[in-house]
Amino acid sequence: MKIRYLLLAGVFLLAGLPVSCGEAKGTAVQPQDPAPPKTKKVTINGAPVFLIDDSSYAEYPGGSPKKGTLASDTLIDTGISTTLDTGAMKVQLAGGKEAGFYPDKTLNWGYLAEKTQVYGYNLRAERIEFYPGGKVMNAYLEKGAQICGYSPVDDYPVFFHESGSLKLILPKHNLKTGGIEFQSNTMVSFYDSGAPARGILAKDTEIDGLILKGGTALMLYPDGTIMMGTLAKPAAVKNKKFAAGDEIKFDLLGQTEK
Repeated sequence: MKIRYLLLAGVFLLAGLPVSCGEAKGTAVQPQDPAPPKTKKVTINGAPVFLIDDSSYAEYPGGSPKKGTLASDTLIDTGISTTLDTGAMKVQLAGGKEAGFYPDKTLNWGYLAEKTQVYGYNLRAERIEFYPGGKVMNAYLEKGAQICGYSPVDDYPVFFHESGSLKLILPKHNLKTGGIEFQSNTMVSFYDSGAPARGILAKDTEIDGLILKGGTALMLYPDGTIMMGTLAKPAAVKNKKFAAGDEIKFDLLGQTEK
C-alpha cells in the first residue's frame, strides 16, 4: 500500500514539471547543391555543343541531333556574313533553352542570350531561325525599331530572304509602298527586290485601271501588275465582264480568269 502511494505521488510531481522547449542537440544537415545534369556532346557548325541529356533531346533517324536544351550559354559561328562591313555572324544562344538543328549538324533555331545585330538591325534576346545555309530566316527586332521604314508588331518576328532583304512583316500601322496601302496587323510579303507581293488592302485602290476592294487580299507579280484581287466595282477586261465582288486573276501573259 505504501508503495502505491509513493508511485502516485511521483506521478503528481512529474505532472507539475514544466515542459522543456529547448533546441534539440545535434549536428545540422547542410543542404547540398544538386548534381549537375548529364549532358551530351554534339558537333554543330563544326564546334562542340553540350546539350542536356533529358526528354527534350531528339535525334534524326540517322543519329544526328535534331533538338535539345543547351546546357549553358553557347557561342555558335554561323559562318555567314550578315552585314556589308563585318565578318561571319556569331550568335550567343541562351543556356537552359531549346535549340534545333538541321540533319547536316548546322543550326536551325534557338534563343538569343543577348541583343545581336543582323543586317544592320538590332535583334532582341528572343527566338531566331536560320536557313539551311546559315543565313537568318526570322527574328525579333528590338522593340520600337523599324525595318525599311516599317514598324513591326512587337510580339511577332520579321522574316528575311536569304539575301537579307525583308520578306514578311506584320506591320503595327498601315503600310504604304509603291502607291498601295496595306492594312495594319495583317501580313505583308515582299519579293527579294523589295516590291510588294501580297497583303490586305487598307482601302479601295486603283491598280492597272481596276478598282480593287479594300479589306481583301491583293497579290502582285514582281513587276507590280495584278496577279489576283477582288473588284470593288464592275469592270470589263479584254471583252470579259466582271461584277463588283468578283475575284479576278491574271496569268503571266495578262490573260484573265475568275
